[in-house]
Amino acid sequence: MIDIKLANDEKLIRIICKDLKTGKGIPFKAFSAVQKDKRLMDCKFTTLCNQKPTCDCYIHVKIADINIDRNRLYPVLWVRNVIKIYIDDGEDAAKDAASAIEVEEAF
Repeated sequence: MIDIKLANDEKLIRIICKDLKTGKGIPFKAFSAVQKDKRLMDCKFTTLCNQKPTCDCYIHVKIADINIDRNRLYPVLWVRNVIKIYIDDGEDAAKDAASAIEVEEAF
C-alpha cells in the first residue's frame, strides 16, 4: 500500500486500466475507479488533464478537480487535473485489490 500524506482537500484514487478495441479494431484505454465497496466506476479524463495513466495505478488529485456525473445510467468519475501518478508493482497490485483506496460517494 502506498503511504502518502494527503491534505484535507486531496484524494488518492485507485485506477484500473484496460486495453480495448473498437468494432473497427482501433485500440483505446478504458479506466475504472475503485469505490469504497470495491465496486468499479467508469473513470474519464478531460482533454485538458495534464497527466493520464497508461497502466494500473493510483492518482493523487484535489477534490475540486474531480466530479461524479450521476446523470447517466451508470455514474462516471471525471478527472480534470492529476497532481501525481503512482504506478502499481505487479506484487502490490494483487495485495491492494483487497484493500483498495476508495472514491468517496459524497464530496
